[in-house]
Amino acid sequence: MSKQEQYFRKILEYKERFRKLPTEKLRRRLQNSGGFLYKEAAIALRELVEEREQQLLEENTMERIRLIRSLSELDGTCYFEILPGRYEGNCWNQNSVFITEEVFGYFEGMK
Repeated sequence: MSKQEQYFRKILEYKERFRKLPTEKLRRRLQNSGGFLYKEAAIALRELVEEREQQLLEENTMERIRLIRSLSELDGTCYFEILPGRYEGNCWNQNSVFITEEVFGYFEGMK
């Protein structure tokens, strides 16, 4: 097997290993790696994130945009919390609603 074939095979192996992780975790792992990832792992993470972003664009995005109203629906910590009233120094409030980082990305560029 040539070096090029080994290289691409390694990328595929990493993609399969990472495939079950949520997109937010893939992004965090890529951002927080501090350059300690193998080149093939970084490429696999980037490709998976790009594939998922493309899938989101191809799907009906209005179905994907929703407010999360229950703390039990949250998986991880990659959310934007919208708290009614005055902030009192506490996060993850029962009265808050949440949006995912992906959904926030749709609004981020708006002014």
